[in-house]
Amino acid sequence: MSTIFQHLILNVDDDEGSRYAKTKIFERAGYRVLEAATGADTLRLVQEQQPHLVLLDIGLPDISGIEICRLIKKNPATEHMMVLQVSASCVRPHERAMGLDGGADVYLSEPVEAEELIGAAKALLRLYDREQESRVLLKELTERERFIKSLVDAAPSTVYLYDLREQRNLYTNARSGATLGYAADELQFVGRETLQSWIHPDDRPLVMGQLAQLPDQADGQVLEFECRVQHRSKEWRWFLCRNVVFSRDAAGQPWQILGTALDITDRKERDAVLRRGKELQSLLLEISRVILEMPVDRAAWTRAIYEKVAPHLDLDLCLNFLVDQKTKGLQLLVGLGVPDALAWKAERLDPAQAFCGSVLERGTSVVADAEVIATDPRGQFVREIGGKAYACHPLKANSGEILGTLSFGTSRRERFTEEEIGFFQTLCHLVALAWERHSVSSALGESEMRLKAIVESALDGIITINDQGTIHSVNPAVGRLFGYPSDALLGRHIAMLMPSSYSTEESGQRSNESVVKGLNREMLGVRKDQSSFPVELAISENHLDDAVTYTLLLRDITERKKVQEQARQWTTELEQRVSERTEELLQSRTRLRALASELTLIEQRERQRLATELHDYLAQLLVFGRMKLSQARRGNLGPATTLVKELDDMLDEALTYTRSLVAQLSPPVLREFGLVVAIKWLAEQMRRHEMTVTVQCEADLAPVREDQAVLIFQSARELLINVSKHARTPRASISVWIENGMLHLCVGDEGVGFDQASTTNIAAPMFGLFSIRERMEALGGRMVIESAPGCGTKITLVVPYAMALVETDSHRTEQEWPASGSSEASVVPATTALAASPMSESVHSSRTRVLLVDDHAMLRQGVRTVLEGYPDIEVVGEANNGEQALLLAQSLQPKICIMDINMPGMDGIEATRRLKIEQPETLVIGLSVHNDWQIEEAMRNAGAVSFLPKDAAIEQLHETIQIALRSTARTA
Repeated sequence: MSTIFQHLILNVDDDEGSRYAKTKIFERAGYRVLEAATGADTLRLVQEQQPHLVLLDIGLPDISGIEICRLIKKNPATEHMMVLQVSASCVRPHERAMGLDGGADVYLSEPVEAEELIGAAKALLRLYDREQESRVLLKELTERERFIKSLVDAAPSTVYLYDLREQRNLYTNARSGATLGYAADELQFVGRETLQSWIHPDDRPLVMGQLAQLPDQADGQVLEFECRVQHRSKEWRWFLCRNVVFSRDAAGQPWQILGTALDITDRKERDAVLRRGKELQSLLLEISRVILEMPVDRAAWTRAIYEKVAPHLDLDLCLNFLVDQKTKGLQLLVGLGVPDALAWKAERLDPAQAFCGSVLERGTSVVADAEVIATDPRGQFVREIGGKAYACHPLKANSGEILGTLSFGTSRRERFTEEEIGFFQTLCHLVALAWERHSVSSALGESEMRLKAIVESALDGIITINDQGTIHSVNPAVGRLFGYPSDALLGRHIAMLMPSSYSTEESGQRSNESVVKGLNREMLGVRKDQSSFPVELAISENHLDDAVTYTLLLRDITERKKVQEQARQWTTELEQRVSERTEELLQSRTRLRALASELTLIEQRERQRLATELHDYLAQLLVFGRMKLSQARRGNLGPATTLVKELDDMLDEALTYTRSLVAQLSPPVLREFGLVVAIKWLAEQMRRHEMTVTVQCEADLAPVREDQAVLIFQSARELLINVSKHARTPRASISVWIENGMLHLCVGDEGVGFDQASTTNIAAPMFGLFSIRERMEALGGRMVIESAPGCGTKITLVVPYAMALVETDSHRTEQEWPASGSSEASVVPATTALAASPMSESVHSSRTRVLLVDDHAMLRQGVRTVLEGYPDIEVVGEANNGEQALLLAQSLQPKICIMDINMPGMDGIEATRRLKIEQPETLVIGLSVHNDWQIEEAMRNAGAVSFLPKDAAIEQLHETIQIALRSTARTA
């Protein structure tokens, strides 16, 4: 009864009464019952409730019961449910057959008795329970099969099942792909002939004999053997095979074999390597014994070694070369296996054309197989004697010195194994040790003889004593120093050679175990006649076996003491003289440095004077000349046109050269705008040297004192020129900053750099750096050089920061300007009349009033002549400096002011700035011989509307005035 209550029945009938009756029947029988009246409800409840049995009426209003049954059995999630179909209308045989074909498990015709309905339901539910049990069992079996398959596939061995009747393989696990190179499905139907072809021919009798024993094997008894099987790659691999009888036929004969095959190739190879290693190790021990027992003969050692090694390693060639200590070449010691016809070649072998030469040059082994020997030019001799595998190793001493080479070869194999190569290297190390031991022994005997000769012939006395002070040995020099025969000192105490005070001290030191060793010290020695003399004593301690001895080295220093005393006197006198000369040199250097600094400033002042002269006179004359030529070219010159053009070009070239010369002598930007702007101008000038210079300056850097600025600027220019000449780089950088009251200027590049040690030689090309260093030190500063070959250069100039004093003469306040009518203002008479007469101003109001400002009358005259040629221009006045320009501008009220930049007193930039403050309606056009952008930018910042070079004023001035007027009109 416990299982009845687990069953759930779905009662489907569209007739409510019939459905109610059936539900009651099943509930009285102890089942749980669900109800549905339509096909849709039936399909929904089947999915949601999973009933065990569906009691299904055929005649439903929406879906036929046969179709519902087909849908239930078609769905994998519900196909396991039992369906009991009932119908009162479809009772004919073909209709019943149709219901069963639709998937019904039982088909009943109504009316049906309750007992029959319950009986059919119980039968179906019993069948349902058995099917569920079968499903669970099938699932367990499937999981178990999967587990076993996973276990077998994970096994390190190949697992197979072979059918003896069909003579083919039935199963192979996945491991076969790794061990044999074949996939499991490729091995599934492999037959006997194929399997036998895979077994090594030498192992087939063993395998067949083992398999023949299977009928006699008991169930579970393992038959084990080893054999070689061919991998898919044609490689022979060793396998350990274990087989048992898996099944027998009715007669008890083996039917199927279950076996495993474990790949033991690596294990076999390791075993072979171990056996080979033990064999080679025993061979090394035997060779060591032979070398130790044989007399010292290097050639005999090599022959004995070859006789021992050749049978084990299948060798037929051995070459042993010595290094000739004079020529550092190779000399043949032993050549075994070389044909007589080629023996001369071995003796005259060129190291540069042989493997042994490479070993001598590099100090490392050379191992060549058949392919290398056949293709490498160094293998020519080995090829000629028939070698196929060759190994040459250096014979190195512990110091790393190469004593010779030892080579082995064979014509029976194409290469040596790694174990054999390692054996050769160990063997050669053993031979090198034996050679070195022989050399050391010979050298030791020679050393003893030389040492004895040195001791006997030494001029210094050598004494050995024990820890009690007893003399063991003395050399002949001791007898000469102290006047005793050498034999008379043996066995005596060392105190006999010292004054009593020294001997007492030595005794005390021995008792306190504090004998001074190793350091030279001076003492007195006592001769046989009791006279004393100064000696220098050095004591060393020696440990021989368990005994302690001391070696005393004594030297007579009587003459040295006399020389030292004389030298001491001379040293005192020399130190006094050196001190006096040093003080004089320091004073002289200080005066020379001050003189050099003054000369540098004088040079810079002279440069500035020359630049001023060139600017104020030559440049102005050239500009004036171009102006006159421009006026002449306006007329019809006829045949003289070409001549005037050539003359104008010459004047232009001369003006350009003059500007360049002025900039080189004393850059105007340095005088007008200070160090920072001059540095930026210098960076642009370096483009002529195909260099790009980046500049970084502190924005709030105050003006630097003129003398300091000139020296720093000149030094920076020299450093940049050095970069362009020597650094081999098109880029450089300049940085200027203030730190701790010091002005820093750094010039850096990423070029080739230089060795700073070379800067100490003032005769070298680095004399410029020396000169700059001297300038900096004269200013109380320093020069720091950071450079190394290949790492670029960075040179930093550090000087005390000295700010420039404010020049009030050229920057006076508004209250300080002279009043109108001052004697400082000068106006041409005609202009003065115009300015004084309001009527004149109204009459000429249609013309543009222009004020000319230039400190050169000749330039003013030239510009005036040009402008007066235009009917719309009226020149109302002229001024020769900034102060006069401000005075005339107040009285004449010009529309345009043509302003020169460089003028005495107040320059054009400051005059423009003040004029734009007092009379903002006046338009200023700047003129200058120099056309540097810094000057133009400063002029525009002061308020000028335009800027022109003076040589361009003739052709462009009138047009520039018109443009300025039009621009002002549009703005208004």
